[in-house]
Amino acid sequence: MLDVNPDLVIITSEDKKIQYMNPKAIQKFGNCDKETSCHKFLFNFDIPCSWCAQKDAEIYENIQNEVIIPDDSKQYLVTFSKIQENSGKSSYLTSYKDVSELRQLQNERLQFFNALEVGLNEVYMLGQDFGIKYVNSVPVQNLGFSKSK
Repeated sequence: MLDVNPDLVIITSEDKKIQYMNPKAIQKFGNCDKETSCHKFLFNFDIPCSWCAQKDAEIYENIQNEVIIPDDSKQYLVTFSKIQENSGKSSYLTSYKDVSELRQLQNERLQFFNALEVGLNEVYMLGQDFGIKYVNSVPVQNLGFSKSK
């Protein structure tokens, strides 16, 4: 199941050694070196990644952070989960989901609405029911139209 996951999936041991990488992770980072720590192998860091949540995964079931990986302009939603093994040892599953396109679309939408808000023309957006869904500040100033109505 992890092999067909479209996200980058990495499983590490308690001592931060890589135990498994799915094909997408191998494609991005190369073949796994199980003797080197994950932070050194993946990102060439001498210390654990600033977004590493291995300690917090002891307390919480799932932890999510958004990060931009060094040397990569993409933004990732990183999910950490603890895996309890039958032997009593723990492993940690880390998934990197590329959310760059989603964040870009959200940013463009915000810029669009900001431009509408400061524009000089009246802007009305109607819903499918022809009810007013959005009005910029011009009709509010010129006509006393309320955004709450």
